[in-house]
Amino acid sequence: MNASSVAYQHPVTYQASVVIVLSGSTSRLRMMRRRAPTSPTQSPLKICTMQSLIFGATCSPFIAQYIKNKNALKYEDLYPEAVQAIIKNHYMDDCLYSCDSAETAINLVNQISTIHKHGGFEIRRWSSNCKQVLDNIPSDALAQTAIQMKDGATNMSERTLGLIWHPAEDCFAFKVSFSRVSQEVLDGTTPPTKAKMLGLIMSIYDIHGFLSPFIIKSKVILQDVHRSGIDWNCHIQAKEFSSWCKWLDELKLLESIRIPRWYLSDDNWTECYSVTEPELCDKKIVNNTQMHIFCDASIKAYATVIFWRFTRFDGRVKVCFVGSKCRVTPLRPVSIPRLELQAALLAARLAHTVQTEHKDIRPNQRFFWTDSSTVLQWLRSDPRSYKPYVAHRLGELDELAAPAEWRHVPSRLNAADVATRPDAPPLALADAWFQGPAFLRRPEEEWPKDLKTCKIVDEAACEERNINLVVSRDTSVAPDALRLPNENNISKWTTLLRSTARILLLFRRPKGDYCLDVDLMRKAETLVIRKSQQDAFGQEIECLRNNKPLPSNSRLMKLTPYLDDDGLLRVEGRIDKVTGVSTSTTRPAILDGKHRVAQLLVEHEHRRALHGAHEHVVNELRQRYWVVKLRSAVRAAAARCPLCRRRRAAPAAQRMGPLPAARLQHHRRPFSCTGIDYFGPMEITVGRKRQKVYGVLFTCLTIRAIHIELAESLTTDSTIMALRRMIGRRSTPSVIWSDNGTNLRGCDAELRQSIRELNTEKLREDGLSRGIEWRFIPPGAPEMGGAWERMIRTVKTALKVALKERAPHRETLSTLLVEVEALVNSRPITHVSTDPNYPEALTPNHFLIGTSSNGPAFGKYDDGDLCLRKQWRIAQRLADMFWSRWIKEYLPTLLPRQKWQTDERALRVGDYVVLVDTKVDRGCWRHGVVSAAHAGADGRVRVVDVRTRAGVLRRPATRVALLSPIDS
Repeated sequence: MNASSVAYQHPVTYQASVVIVLSGSTSRLRMMRRRAPTSPTQSPLKICTMQSLIFGATCSPFIAQYIKNKNALKYEDLYPEAVQAIIKNHYMDDCLYSCDSAETAINLVNQISTIHKHGGFEIRRWSSNCKQVLDNIPSDALAQTAIQMKDGATNMSERTLGLIWHPAEDCFAFKVSFSRVSQEVLDGTTPPTKAKMLGLIMSIYDIHGFLSPFIIKSKVILQDVHRSGIDWNCHIQAKEFSSWCKWLDELKLLESIRIPRWYLSDDNWTECYSVTEPELCDKKIVNNTQMHIFCDASIKAYATVIFWRFTRFDGRVKVCFVGSKCRVTPLRPVSIPRLELQAALLAARLAHTVQTEHKDIRPNQRFFWTDSSTVLQWLRSDPRSYKPYVAHRLGELDELAAPAEWRHVPSRLNAADVATRPDAPPLALADAWFQGPAFLRRPEEEWPKDLKTCKIVDEAACEERNINLVVSRDTSVAPDALRLPNENNISKWTTLLRSTARILLLFRRPKGDYCLDVDLMRKAETLVIRKSQQDAFGQEIECLRNNKPLPSNSRLMKLTPYLDDDGLLRVEGRIDKVTGVSTSTTRPAILDGKHRVAQLLVEHEHRRALHGAHEHVVNELRQRYWVVKLRSAVRAAAARCPLCRRRRAAPAAQRMGPLPAARLQHHRRPFSCTGIDYFGPMEITVGRKRQKVYGVLFTCLTIRAIHIELAESLTTDSTIMALRRMIGRRSTPSVIWSDNGTNLRGCDAELRQSIRELNTEKLREDGLSRGIEWRFIPPGAPEMGGAWERMIRTVKTALKVALKERAPHRETLSTLLVEVEALVNSRPITHVSTDPNYPEALTPNHFLIGTSSNGPAFGKYDDGDLCLRKQWRIAQRLADMFWSRWIKEYLPTLLPRQKWQTDERALRVGDYVVLVDTKVDRGCWRHGVVSAAHAGADGRVRVVDVRTRAGVLRRPATRVALLSPIDS
């Protein structure tokens, strides 16, 4: 199927040095001029406005793809397969997709057309190889070839991304028509120039590599022409022209090649295994899929080709061509073993791409075939023993393919050998290039035997790295002369000590002792502490060694430091005469709290204390060390600890934003902007049984009036019927706000579908079709729906007092809900004054029924006002008075922020966060990275998308706690 013409009608803007606005569906270009300060050398500034998305602009491809995908993502919940086809299987405005059945294809066509139509894109020129699919597509949306195919034509062809596709035969073909190439170049009557040669070669589009053996010949000829040194506009020489004429003769034979589109077509299945069980002979399901990759190289080119090998339950085998890649060798001479290695790397890369792109075909086994024993020797040895050219490629090959997947094949059976020989015969569909080697159609026991052990040939040995080994028998090297590990590259204190002890262990090797012990760990600790002291207090140590006084600004002046026998800097305090205390306590070693070694030590004690109190860590450290600014170091270690950060993580609510426009829509009828939510369940008595029902609460976001309906269940149909009853009594809302309940989301989708079905020309003329804009707050953000959540709490309180855990009849409950509705609507929303002369407080009922309750009407009127013509004036005057009081008395109460008055750091893309969920333990909260930040009208981020293991989740900022900023 192919769709090749799409009309983009959504307004799109693009900003550059000249302001360009793309909108509409026509090709007009409107010029607007804005006068600017003129001077003798300055002309008036021109502002151009594009009326349509033009073809050829730099931004056009991006805008088209972005709008196409943006429109499709709106319907991801309704049509997931169609949305994936639009995003993954569209190339610009062309759609290419394959289905397993005609029913699936018909549904997919309808869904794709529906999605595009909602975005204003009219997709057409559909084509298919199935007549049943074409019969279910309108004729005006079919391609011309599809219409002729429905009429019985069998020789029609369609161009799909550069390939010629024959739907009737369901195969690919090649058509030699080069409109931009002169006929004399195609005929070969005169030698072409170097530039015309390149133009003809690049005119052949072969994305899958079907014609690689043919195209590589032309590239080899072009390389020879380039090597000869002629200019681009000079004619080629006689030798290259002779080869060029032979290649042109082969070019004319390409139109006869037909390549099946479907791998598992019913033809060319070969009986490979004898199956005697009748139940297996009847099955034609593929039970084993293998991928075979062949690679080869020559002095001119190197290539790779991939085949599928399908095996059915009935023992039949089919080999299918998948794709190929071919490259000419560099101009700089390269050895054949290196070219064979480059071909093997090309094969591994292509196999990885094919396996990734084939979503529905997963190979059970992979076989990489090469005729180079040198490459096999390299693959089955250590890559680090070879020179960088070989070692780097072997390292990538180890990542893409296992050494056990590589096998040896003789050159005469190598399918890739066809593409590396310039003297290869012309391509034909029956060749091994398209059909695969003959041995793949035989049992595996008859395949070429693999070279299990490769001899070290001269080519492999010449690539080995030369290693110079220097052996010293002098083991009397002092530990101070050792190069200790860099503490900045180590994350734990024990790791630092053990790595240092391993270095000291080298001095024990002559004694045959290779195990770490306590003595080695103690010496390693002494070396690490000494190095830390030398880095932090080098000036003080130098003064002590030379018997000089410490500088007056030294941080160690109050500690009276000295150097012990091991060269460690210790504190000479005043508690030496205390008994029963170790020397390390009375004279501890000095450390700088800002040094990395001290930080590792503090973090180690912090973990040993099970992330407990800071004072406990301080007391443990002071038993052996005197750390300068110890408490600051302990607090910093706790701040860096990931576990402590997760335990302390709390969301930082952004400053409360301005109220939405729906809360401030004065002088409009009630319930124009409505919030909806469920409450319950409540039990009613039906006969001798009890049944659960739910309340649907509608809240006017402007006057805070409520309307309550009963719903049988939480289904979409029940929600729609409750909404229809509300519309019948209160009129149609223009905007509905709700949370992310599944029933409400389903209601939104079904309402949109109903509106689309009703939006016909006849109904449009009668004005019977109206749409409701339904908006959802982010999941887990009840504070954003406080307008209806507070009303639900009020209704629940009244029902709890009235019902008292009883199950009334439906009629009783309906009456009770209406009374509760009237009671809540009679509550004051403005200040209740104690002054009897002051008007009564404003209530929602004033806007609904004209009074605060069922009492007398508000205001005084004489008999002259009872005239029928003046009744609308009375109602209008009352409404104006109510709205005037709403603006003066109620609106100012919304001005102050009750909470969240301060600005917090806005969450950014890339921040590492944790999702706060009060329903589960803190240790089970999900972690993720912010993938998108959505700012409100005031520019502050209050909703973010977080990428987690469960997918991308949208959460409010009040439910997201920052763990690690992206700029930290």
